[in-house]
Amino acid sequence: MRNISEFAKREFCWVSYVRGKACRVDVSIEKFGVPLEEFLASTRLGTKETKQNNELDFEVAVIKLVSKASELRIQAQQHGVASPKNMAALAKVESGNTFSLNRGEKNALKNLIKRLDVNLASL
Repeated sequence: MRNISEFAKREFCWVSYVRGKACRVDVSIEKFGVPLEEFLASTRLGTKETKQNNELDFEVAVIKLVSKASELRIQAQQHGVASPKNMAALAKVESGNTFSLNRGEKNALKNLIKRLDVNLASL
């Protein structure tokens, strides 16, 4: 057979050359390695925790925005980026009612803050 890829597709190749060799695990991998399921679970957990931390950081930043909400409202209107959702969100923030923001209002507020280039860390 001239084509090696065609030879590799044959049962004879797998029985004679591959089976038993491809599944061998080095001793150091068995000793120091982590099972794939455990690795994937820890990765998912880390991603979930990161999302929760980012959401919590945003909640804290929104609380700090209470005193600057009227300024943000004026800036949004001057720059032409005001929308009904972000204006409703700013009205809630301005009244100190930051915990009643729904998901759409939070996303609109995040988008507004990004567009106005407001640094939340400096608040």
